[in-house]
Amino acid sequence: MIISGKVPSRITYVVRPEVTVTRGWEGLAEVVMAEPVKVKPAFAIDADSKTALETARRWGGKHCVEKTLPNDHIPAVGIVTLEIRQEGGRAYKVAIQPSGLGETVYVDLREDVLLDCLLHQGVRSGGWITGPFVWGRLNSQLRLVRVGSSLYDAMKDAEARQNTKTIGPKDWVVGGVYLDRKEEKRVYLGRVDSDEIERHETRHGIYPRYTEEKLTQKKMRDSHLWLELNYFGQAFDLGQTPKRTPQEQWDKGIMKKEPAIWGFKLIKKPVLIKHTETIDLGPEPLALVRKAALRYVTASLERHTGQDTPSQSTRDYTLCYVSMCAHLRRPGDPMPQHPEFAHLWKRLESSQ
Repeated sequence: MIISGKVPSRITYVVRPEVTVTRGWEGLAEVVMAEPVKVKPAFAIDADSKTALETARRWGGKHCVEKTLPNDHIPAVGIVTLEIRQEGGRAYKVAIQPSGLGETVYVDLREDVLLDCLLHQGVRSGGWITGPFVWGRLNSQLRLVRVGSSLYDAMKDAEARQNTKTIGPKDWVVGGVYLDRKEEKRVYLGRVDSDEIERHETRHGIYPRYTEEKLTQKKMRDSHLWLELNYFGQAFDLGQTPKRTPQEQWDKGIMKKEPAIWGFKLIKKPVLIKHTETIDLGPEPLALVRKAALRYVTASLERHTGQDTPSQSTRDYTLCYVSMCAHLRRPGDPMPQHPEFAHLWKRLESSQ
């Protein structure tokens, strides 16, 4: 899933003076593969990116030329050479003729884009590949991409998601299943209070070495509780079992012996673009989460320690890990009391 991608409307080309590129066999400079060609190296960037322009200007040097053009279709690219870079990096270099630039420039073509071209378009004599191509941005990197390829379609989909109106807190409903811009599902469990016990370790000395442990209390009030649903309560049978519905995921996941407790998060402003459905969390969903947190402690310690009795340090670490979920309650309600945490709260009180 492409998180951030788009097809920019304008491209700025930073062009260096002309150079001659030789084309030979790797490790055999004296054996010619094809005649040398004269090209003008270019650095293409999204015209709306100021930081990228600064980078391109440093690359271009004193004698570079800049020109900003619409990101129109480039009919074809011509393979010039394969450039071997540091640490085994490779980049195919191609010649392109952007509309309006008035000259042929020399740019990178990613190996995966070349593979797509070989599989779907083929290469003509002379190294020319028919497109059309455009510049597309994948996360922070700009690259040539074939129009109509699956990567191009994914970039356009990501751009559409970025432009989709988000759903704000006033429209969130408890039990609502929402999609974010990564198309991952989250379930809203409502406003909550909680208290988390955070464990900090500081190591001192060289030899002998010792570890100093400190506990702190993190108070969270009137926060929004979310469950990242993508893996919570899901069935993993190598594709043989149909994926469970969100309702099934909640029902199965919250009752597991070792629930995926890490899926519960306090998120102030998640970016949500679609409300897909609403599921039934039951009359007391927070009580179910608290019980799941305590079951996780028991199951996790059994799994990690086997027949051995877990150390107090291991037990405390696990308790701190689930403390946010174990102390969830509705805003203004008293904090739930669990005997398992009593010694940690005493240590906190004595340290204050």
